[in-house]
Amino acid sequence: MKFDITIVGSPDDGFTSAEVLRETGDVAARVFELHSGWYVESGELELLRDPVFIDAILEARARLLHFVNRRGGSAPEGLTRAGMSLWLMQRDDGKGFSAP
Repeated sequence: MKFDITIVGSPDDGFTSAEVLRETGDVAARVFELHSGWYVESGELELLRDPVFIDAILEARARLLHFVNRRGGSAPEGLTRAGMSLWLMQRDDGKGFSAP
């Protein structure tokens, strides 16, 4: 099975996450970092036995490292929802948030 990764800066969450997607587009897991550490959310623990899935989780984490505000928590005051989303998607490598 192959997995794709989509980065999401959600104002509702308040942090940036990576969605690990199946070929069907369904979310298999979410990876994110908070000030307390890294997290993987998945309702299917049996996927943890799949080395391709584990590789996708590690790749999702590696991709998130470029997002400087990924943990949220110190957003400027007065941001709109769109502004908060853009703030969460700010990168350290000069690439736009739409770059692969």
